[in-house]
Amino acid sequence: MTKNPFTPASSTLFYGREGLMRSLLRDEAQGQSVLFIGGRRCGKTRTLERLEWILRARCAGEDAAAAWSRAVPDAADPTPPGNAVPRWPLPVNCEGLEEIKRGLGEFLGFVCRTAVESEPPADDLPDVPATEAGTDAFLRWLESFDRVLDRAGFGGMALLIDEIERLFDAPWHHELMRFLRRIDGTTFRTRCWIVLAGSDGLDTYTDPEDGSPPLNLLRRAWLEDLDYTARRRMVCEPFVEAGKLPPSDAVLREVDLAAAGNAWILTHLLEHVFEAGGDALPSLRSFEDEFLNLNSSDFQRWARPIASIEDGVAWGLYQAVASAGALERAVLGEHVRGAKARAALNLLRYQSLVHRRADEGIEVGPELFRRFAEEEGDAKKPFGTRSAGAADGEPLPPGHYRYDVALSYTNPQRGVAQELAGELASLKLKVFYDRRVGHDLWGADLERTLPRVYDREARLTLLLVSEDYAESYWPLVEAKAALVKAVREGWSGVLPVSLDGTRLTEFPASVVWLDLPQEGAQVQTVALRAQQRLLDIAGPGSGD
Repeated sequence: MTKNPFTPASSTLFYGREGLMRSLLRDEAQGQSVLFIGGRRCGKTRTLERLEWILRARCAGEDAAAAWSRAVPDAADPTPPGNAVPRWPLPVNCEGLEEIKRGLGEFLGFVCRTAVESEPPADDLPDVPATEAGTDAFLRWLESFDRVLDRAGFGGMALLIDEIERLFDAPWHHELMRFLRRIDGTTFRTRCWIVLAGSDGLDTYTDPEDGSPPLNLLRRAWLEDLDYTARRRMVCEPFVEAGKLPPSDAVLREVDLAAAGNAWILTHLLEHVFEAGGDALPSLRSFEDEFLNLNSSDFQRWARPIASIEDGVAWGLYQAVASAGALERAVLGEHVRGAKARAALNLLRYQSLVHRRADEGIEVGPELFRRFAEEEGDAKKPFGTRSAGAADGEPLPPGHYRYDVALSYTNPQRGVAQELAGELASLKLKVFYDRRVGHDLWGADLERTLPRVYDREARLTLLLVSEDYAESYWPLVEAKAALVKAVREGWSGVLPVSLDGTRLTEFPASVVWLDLPQEGAQVQTVALRAQQRLLDIAGPGSGD
């Protein structure tokens, strides 16, 4: 049985975080401590795991470029960022001061084992002080520790503390934060890179004694949700690698509507789709209801900080986006005025409840959360049209279309194709025809661009087949992409037209063709039939 690549407990999928990983590694190279902020269930833990993976691989002597490409396989630039000097990563997961001290002791053992032989052993270094000894004793120990590291010629370590807000209920959590702040404010900070991961509670933390922030010298790194490109790859590539057909466009639209860019929801929905197979749409919608009920506490945690912003500013902004589906940049400016509104927008973004679009506007996030908010009485207006369209060259959400019709032909039949493109355009249809979109193809990798257009980006693929067509390379590339579309979606989205009686041997013999000369059909008739087919296959919410 094929292993489900989306099962959260065993999944190694990682998409769409290249920019964030680059910024974190640049911070590491500069010794810049970081508050890593993101909503619950948005992917912070997985990101820190990948960061730890890169740092450990680098310390173990693995080639930096190889470690980077394995950790972030979709990186557009294979050049790894960050420090060439390895830093030993010390992950500490929510166990407090005692765990940090125990981890530092293990790190000391590693340094002593790997120090050059000419250096004297560090037997004279005292043991890590006990918790009750206090932070002052521990900081004095760190000074001795720093000297050992300097003699060994060793770089330093990374202290990655995930879900630190879980410690905020402990009576000693302010002492822990002061301890971290003192490390961050001493010379030892050149040896220790600190990343604190949490959500809004961490971002708003201040020491009750003096109002200090979590760390002295910090930068905030925000966990953005997955963009269109990452989502399109995630909903298709694991299926192909497992030897399965990717989901139908109808399923992709439903998944993208329900999850938007939230990696947690998206992973669970795709796990169900992978198992369901076939026509997964009915079972998917049933699973959404079940998922919403089982995880209502998580949705409540998302909603709680929204209500904490006074005067209902955050809920008002969310309702405006949810009711319209998306707000253009100019309209957004009318809603985001003043410090509260800006704080509300940041909150909604790092909770993945809205996300930024390429045109600088914002778009509503998961439909599942909007449904939860509607049930709670916090969002009453109907969901609007998300992704009203994307400019040429910009990525599309999964299951959405850039063109109504994509024409495939070969050069000797250019006259017929040009006439047909004109007829389709007169019917107000958006057509992919190379003479009309030549500026978009300039410099493009056709081996990747054409299959994407004829399979996923056009609602209807129309093939003008001839004897020349069957012997031409690029038309056959387009026809193979159309065949993949037909196998996955059914043949309603692919219309084969023969100009001289030629058939493509790759297509099943049971497929009905339109023979243009034999039936005496005119190009105008083909255009009208294509328009009718589009009306037949297009349903509510099926396109941009």
